[in-house]
Amino acid sequence: MATTELTTKQQIDDLLDTLSPRDQARVLAYARSLNELPEGVSGQELVDFFHQFAVSPEEAEAMTRIHEEIGVLRGSGEQ
Repeated sequence: MATTELTTKQQIDDLLDTLSPRDQARVLAYARSLNELPEGVSGQELVDFFHQFAVSPEEAEAMTRIHEEIGVLRGSGEQ
C-alpha cells in the first residue's frame, strides 16, 4: 500500500470529523447494528419477515425508508 493511500478505518475517521455530533451518533448506531444482524440474512429478507406483523402500510413504508436511509437494504430499494 502506498503511503498516500488511507485505510478504510482512516477514511471513516476522516469522514466522521466532517459530520455533526447528531450524524456521528447515527453512524455509530448503524455500525453497532451491523453486529446485531443475523449473518446471511439480507435487509430485504428482514423487511419481508416483519411484513407478517400487523402494521399499517404507512408504518411499513416508514420502516423501509429508515432501513434504506441507514443502508441496510444496500441497493435493493425494490419492494
